[in-house]
Amino acid sequence: MKKITVLVASLLVAGSLSAQNLEDVLRTSETFPRGNARFTAMSGAMGALGNNMSAISINPAGSAIARSGSMEITPTFSYIKTENHFQGNYNRRFETALRVPNVGLMIAKNTPNAGVLSGVSFGFAINNQNIFESSMRYETANATSSFTDVALRQAQADGVSDGRVESFQDLFWQSYLLNKDEYGYFSDFTEFSPSTYGQRQTAVITRSGGKNDYMFNLGFDFSQYVYVGADLSIQSINYNESFMIEENDTRNQLEYLSDFRYRENLAVSGNGVMGKFGIIARPVEFVRLGFAFHTPTTFFLTEETTQRVNANFDKDVSSDNTNVMHGAASLNNMYDYNITTPGRAIASLGFVFKNIAMIGVDYESVNYNNAYIDARYNDDGLSNVNDAVANNLSRADNVKVGAEVNYGMYSFRLGTALYGNPYTEHKNNEAFYRTDISAGVGIRTESGFYCDLAWVKSTQTQYNFLYQDYNNNVVQGKSKIKKSDFALTLGCRF
Repeated sequence: MKKITVLVASLLVAGSLSAQNLEDVLRTSETFPRGNARFTAMSGAMGALGNNMSAISINPAGSAIARSGSMEITPTFSYIKTENHFQGNYNRRFETALRVPNVGLMIAKNTPNAGVLSGVSFGFAINNQNIFESSMRYETANATSSFTDVALRQAQADGVSDGRVESFQDLFWQSYLLNKDEYGYFSDFTEFSPSTYGQRQTAVITRSGGKNDYMFNLGFDFSQYVYVGADLSIQSINYNESFMIEENDTRNQLEYLSDFRYRENLAVSGNGVMGKFGIIARPVEFVRLGFAFHTPTTFFLTEETTQRVNANFDKDVSSDNTNVMHGAASLNNMYDYNITTPGRAIASLGFVFKNIAMIGVDYESVNYNNAYIDARYNDDGLSNVNDAVANNLSRADNVKVGAEVNYGMYSFRLGTALYGNPYTEHKNNEAFYRTDISAGVGIRTESGFYCDLAWVKSTQTQYNFLYQDYNNNVVQGKSKIKKSDFALTLGCRF
């Protein structure tokens, strides 16, 4: 497995959840669209096919193909399984979630007396662009490092604040997990102490939230040969992450420490505005060619973090024999900053065989190297993050293929999507670091009512950086995240 550069590793260690890093930029920039059940069942490969409430989030010109209005809602149930590997140990975690990734209204009006302009469409839709739910647990008897190594290394480099908690290492100093003598700072785990590693270590990472697209769409149909459209899109992001690491001296090897727990909660929220522009051409009856461009988006984000350490000891750790057997400290911070995500270019090809079948192919290119982060009021060292983005993220190519077959009032759909690896040096040696496979069925009635069902399974491998040990070696866990989404769309045409 190739390693990402030391610069990136230094930005991803635990304790830096409270500071912006490369993963914040990537998470805000990535898009894995979800929408109504028809769109989901075809893995979103509808950029040239259009006539779908969620497809206009890919190519806004798709609304102009519609010959009637429609309204719909899509509840979705998600089942998330994570398979976690850490220092030779394996365990599984399960999560469930219920959300509504799609709500929409489209109005189409034919204009037979307007010359080459034969139709106008208006639409409003809410479509989900990313889902963050996952839970990972790593457990081991760690014989080589401790999470206290992070604080010890920072204390030796920068010192600590007396009587105040202003930094990550201050949390451990005020909790008595760090001490100092004439040789410098030390902990129960370091060479300055007779104790050894081998403590029971448990780390849990839980993520939730999502990224949504609120779109106002306008489309024009020119003689049913050329369709153009535009979206004004307001995007919102809400991300929550909880990181907990606990260590227990189960072998009674440490002189003072019994156990400690570090917990950090991160909450990020914000909004951005962008534009989407698209065109679809129908050179012959059964072929459609599409192209769309999504402008960069600047998100105005607010981040709040809470860090806390609790420690229990077997002996008095006070310097004045006051029988101190417990230590605790906490630190809260808020940050305001902006992230500008890269633009996207999407080329699409569609084949429509009357009312019998259709096939869609989408190719999307996005250069994550163009993403940028800046502090709203001062630099706060974010130039290092932009260096990491420039050196370690690259262009990703995403490919989606979907098909639909109609039989009377029934429809049957299949799809697959391959999302390119955004890292310059692939963490998992794979060109595609996420894959989706999907399927679905639908029914249309003569009265205009329609009901669609879809299932999509997503598989992605993540390497979670927990911390850097005393010698600056990265300690990380590996997780394979498998998500199954079940979507139901209820709608009507009018």
